[in-house]
Amino acid sequence: MKKVVKGDHKNRDLGIASFSLSLASALILITIFFTNPATVPILSLIISIVAFIFAISQNKKHKFKLSKIGMIISLIVMVLSIAWLIFFFAYLVPLIQQNLAY
Repeated sequence: MKKVVKGDHKNRDLGIASFSLSLASALILITIFFTNPATVPILSLIISIVAFIFAISQNKKHKFKLSKIGMIISLIVMVLSIAWLIFFFAYLVPLIQQNLAY
């Protein structure tokens, strides 16, 4: 049986947090169809940025597979959130304002 020496194991907390937050931001982004379409992408974008920062800091300390997966998911969610915000404010808001004017 191998003895575990204090400080011998690698700290993977930020990688796990990155993966968890990126999944949470993806799930929050999916709820865009059921809730307010303006605030959900902003919340999802903020959470995915935090997940991305955690993934980068984990990869600088110790390489960990979950942090890489969390980084990829958070990048995808960031792109989708920004794309939805651009679509919402560029096309949907003027369309709603035009329909309200009639």
